Amino acid sequence: MRKILIILLFIGFAVDSWCYDFSAVAPSGQTLYYNIISTTNNIYKCGVVRNSSNHPTGALEIPSSVEGPNGVSYTVTELLCVSGYGSFEGASSLTSVTIPNSVTSIGRSAFSGCSSLKKVSIGSGVDTIGNNAFGRCTHVDTMVYNARSCRAGSFMAGSTSASDTNYGFYPMRRSVKHLEIGAEVSAINRAFRGFVGLRSVDYKGTLAQWCGLSFTVAGDNPVCNSRNLSIQGTLIRDLEIPSSVTRINAYAFYNDTALRKVSLPSNVTYIGCNAFRGCALDTLVYDVPSNGYSGSFNDSPFYYSGVKDIWIGTSVREIPGSFIYDSESLRSIVMSEGVASIGNYAFEDCDSLTSVTIPNSVTSIGRSAFSGCSS
Repeated sequence: MRKILIILLFIGFAVDSWCYDFSAVAPSGQTLYYNIISTTNNIYKCGVVRNSSNHPTGALEIPSSVEGPNGVSYTVTELLCVSGYGSFEGASSLTSVTIPNSVTSIGRSAFSGCSSLKKVSIGSGVDTIGNNAFGRCTHVDTMVYNARSCRAGSFMAGSTSASDTNYGFYPMRRSVKHLEIGAEVSAINRAFRGFVGLRSVDYKGTLAQWCGLSFTVAGDNPVCNSRNLSIQGTLIRDLEIPSSVTRINAYAFYNDTALRKVSLPSNVTYIGCNAFRGCALDTLVYDVPSNGYSGSFNDSPFYYSGVKDIWIGTSVREIPGSFIYDSESLRSIVMSEGVASIGNYAFEDCDSLTSVTIPNSVTSIGRSAFSGCSS
């Protein structure tokens, strides 16, 4: 019986270590091992597999293509899980990894146990992340995220269960402090929920692109936790929306307490719900003819925005209902000539409000527009 057990253990070790089709040296100098995935219709694809006897160390750059048998060039599309082992599982001396744009799938346990990993760069092609892909990667400090359409489940990227804490990037939620988001990213869905360790978010696209980024809920915006946003390396404090922008999507600047002044010109026609909620604005310059929200205080772009002083421009005809509802910080409002109506509950319960300039053009003041403004 002992001989049989030894033989079985040997076979298991052999499958774990040497189940690959070919190997090649990566641009960063480490030897990687590959299985061929496809050779159909002259489409040659391969995936990276684990070799426990030769784990890569240091900074790893995974190639987007590699020369395989008979000089054929294979596109690297997956980080494979074979016989239950992820591509780099247990590579405890790996310090950083760059995943190319060609990779579409990060398989199960791909980097599980890479305890020295400090930086992870995700390519634009990644759309699925397997269970436990980054399990026990609790020292990652920096992430570069370029995934255009990473599928997500009900909690984290790749998750199918709200109670599953090993999916996607979740194991890194406390360690990642610096997040860089590529210009190709147009939507973020669940990938960074709960990333309470974040200290900075740097978006490599333009301010106009950021305003159009899609978030399903407020927690999808990583700024919710970092509390600041940089655009191409410059921290945004004085936000001036460019003339090319007509929409500011929901939650775009949610919880960005580094913002001090926001200027919204007349070219803006839509501001999504809670776009500036949780900010700590000193000044709001508002010249938006119509911002497209429902008038409910829960949908207000400026609910709990912390704004102290508001200047309302000449393009504004109607101040929406519940515009700055229940604010403890609002001190003064200056409305320009041209404003015709003030919506219901527009400034209700703003109990620090001491100064309001209402022009002669105003003909209608809605129900409870200034109710509770006790100062």
